Amino acid sequence: AYTITLEVDKAYIEENQTATLTCTTDTDQGFMQFLYTPSAHKPDTGILINNNKSYTDFYMIRNSPTIQSLQCEVRGGKPFANLTWSCYEGNQTNANTTIGATSNITWIAGIHNESVCICKAAHILGWSDEKKIHPTCTVGKTTVIGGAVNVTLASNFTMTCTSDANPEPNIFLWSLPSGQSVNGQDLFLPSFKKDDDGIYVLYIQNTMSPSIGYNINGSRNATFSLHHPMKINFRFGSKDGILINNTRIDVIKDDIITLACVADGHPLPNYTWIDSNVGELYQHSFTEDTEIVCHASNTLFPTGYGRLEQEVITSAGLQV
Repeated sequence: AYTITLEVDKAYIEENQTATLTCTTDTDQGFMQFLYTPSAHKPDTGILINNNKSYTDFYMIRNSPTIQSLQCEVRGGKPFANLTWSCYEGNQTNANTTIGATSNITWIAGIHNESVCICKAAHILGWSDEKKIHPTCTVGKTTVIGGAVNVTLASNFTMTCTSDANPEPNIFLWSLPSGQSVNGQDLFLPSFKKDDDGIYVLYIQNTMSPSIGYNINGSRNATFSLHHPMKINFRFGSKDGILINNTRIDVIKDDIITLACVADGHPLPNYTWIDSNVGELYQHSFTEDTEIVCHASNTLFPTGYGRLEQEVITSAGLQV
């Protein structure tokens, strides 16, 4: 009888592979076969994310202080697989269990944008796996640009609100100068009237549902000023002087009077008087009855349309 000690190079023999061994003694030579079952073996599963939940869609709220986390797990194998994360330069911690290798990655949502988180697994027997998760940023605040909007009288006016919020807003509320409210993305004012002029406030809101954390409502509002074409008036002394409400003005012979031609146009108009004087104020003395005429003109740029020249003329009779 012979006692034989075998040393096997595991790098050349795969699991459950049959190997042939040649034994030589001083007296004869013999052969035998054995079934080699190494102590190392490959994992039983591929990569499982968050206990094998589906995290194809992972949501987090941008600008939120919420701590986000993902878990990567590979069950079975001897030794356990080696796990590595690539995800927002987060903090990786490994905590193997009795059934396999696990690795957690944590980060703060903060100002991060949408990206790709990757967990990679590798084993000494050459086995490897990779799983990608695509975090989606939900955005509570969106850029809403307010300011002046130019509208011409009698035109049909439509304003549509668009938002880069994610998810899209579910509330659009317009507050009108009249005190009324209108729901919806579109604000429509048919045959724009002077009474429609004023301040409009738009309020939008969305609801963000992160994969980790509580639902949060995000909102924004913006203010718009709608301007109509100008109306022109005469005033005594200055643009803030007494308003002249009739078309006949009584003056004293040879007295110098100052008249102001005032229009509420936007942009500010230019003024020209009948005798080619220019400017808002007109100073003159009169010896006989005269008709005085003021031309106010400006260039309109209606929002969404091209250039439009506008001129308004008013006149009054001076009686000496």
